[in-house]
Amino acid sequence: MKLLWYLFRVSTSFLPGVMFLLPLPLASAETLADIDQEIQSNKTIKSDRDGLDAFNIYEGVTDSRLDRKVKILQNAGINPRFYQTGSGVTDYTNFYSFTSLVGVTDTKLDIVSPNATFRLYRRGNSGYKEALGYLGSWWGDQYRGIQASRDEQAILAAWGSDLQRIYVIDMPPGYTLVGGIAAPMEKNGEYRSGGAYQYYYRGALTSWLVYALYAPDYLKSYSGAVTSAQKAGRSIATDLGWHLDQTRHAAGNLHDSGAGEAGNPEGELWLRVFGGNLDYEEVDGSSVNSQTGGMSIGWQRMINGQQSADQSRGYWGVMFGLGVNLQKYGISDVENKSKATVGGVYGLYMQSSDSPRSWYGSGSILFGGLDFENTVPGELGYGLNQDYDGNITAVTVENGISFRQNNSWAIEPQLQLSYLRIGQSDFNDNLGARVSLNQGESFQGRLGIAVRKTLSSAQDRQSSIWAKLGYICDFSNPNEVSVAGDLAISELNQNSYVLTVGADYKLSKSLNLQGQVEEVFDGEKGFQGNLALKYTW
Repeated sequence: MKLLWYLFRVSTSFLPGVMFLLPLPLASAETLADIDQEIQSNKTIKSDRDGLDAFNIYEGVTDSRLDRKVKILQNAGINPRFYQTGSGVTDYTNFYSFTSLVGVTDTKLDIVSPNATFRLYRRGNSGYKEALGYLGSWWGDQYRGIQASRDEQAILAAWGSDLQRIYVIDMPPGYTLVGGIAAPMEKNGEYRSGGAYQYYYRGALTSWLVYALYAPDYLKSYSGAVTSAQKAGRSIATDLGWHLDQTRHAAGNLHDSGAGEAGNPEGELWLRVFGGNLDYEEVDGSSVNSQTGGMSIGWQRMINGQQSADQSRGYWGVMFGLGVNLQKYGISDVENKSKATVGGVYGLYMQSSDSPRSWYGSGSILFGGLDFENTVPGELGYGLNQDYDGNITAVTVENGISFRQNNSWAIEPQLQLSYLRIGQSDFNDNLGARVSLNQGESFQGRLGIAVRKTLSSAQDRQSSIWAKLGYICDFSNPNEVSVAGDLAISELNQNSYVLTVGADYKLSKSLNLQGQVEEVFDGEKGFQGNLALKYTW
């Protein structure tokens, strides 16, 4: 027992020293969450606070509590401009951009340190040109249109920015941001609810840039692409119409004296190439240069009228066509390249084709795919190249009467109607914006009169020349595309005129050559033409 008592006395004498060597519990550092809990424990709301545009401010937001948040931000290395004016005076304004609950302001914010590359978006003022090395302070985590940016990020129009510039950066890991839900804002009756997550980073580097776009150019690239696709598709349909003209006038000579039944074609194979260069202005004043080219190939057969006694003739055929349109906007240098690849069927009917007055009608249905390529030059060299696809449907109908004279002249009034529809599924582009085609239909009418002169009716050397004057009217609505809620519009002038001259020449019993040149004026200005070769057996 004495030994046990002795050991107890020795151990207790060393206890204070041992306890001194043990680690003592430290007071934990204050966090933003601790201060937020204090603020949110007082749910009383004050509608405004002098000098601020914040809306429904919690009474618990006090300068003393914000001072404590400033110290935490200082320790985290946040740029002082978040909580100071340019002269270094403490400024609490930026705190009021954050909340924990949509509809109120309680200044809840987070310190965010991404551990991977982080993509951020910012809308800016069209009148403000970014300085090299500096790209503003406020960022979103996804692409937003103007309306969504104002509402979800609570960006008041009263603050002056029209949000017409778009900046996208990829921030490397290792940087620290302030983040949080956008608080509501109100000024002069303009209210924005907020609710989107947003970030503050002072002075993002231009080396992080992925895109730097002027919004009107970016939007125009999508609506302009629809116009470009319509031109690519219409060029094929229009050229097919010229082929049907060639077929009509060749058919009118099938049963001329001396031709005999040998003149009846068993089948016809044809190849055509076409192109054009036009300048035009859209209704909003945008100037555009449009270049179109392409080719088509087809096969057709006469289905009635093989006999010399037949009073009417009919054809049906199939074709494949490729049309490419490249257009460039004059001021913005936005470029659209559209390629249409289509196939279809067509028919032609001529009543009393050998008589002095002959009525005719023709029609075609074409369908195929579209490849789009948009190029938008960017600020500081950071533009956008966007590739996507779609489809096109074209339906044409033409009617006319040919009045033939005994002196080998013919006069033909004509009416053509064409309908084009551009189809495109909704998609997210390279910026992450949701792109939706609102209106891509075109209904066009063409009224014209042609004068033709037959130079030679010899079976193996038939030839003729013609001239045609036409008036074109587009009855369709403007082309419209929604880009993340922003509306992009391309609208052309409704009216234009065309003057065409051309010639047909039969190279041999089996080969026919056709060529023409067309001048377009008024709404559009420029030239286009085609060259065709047809083989008959």
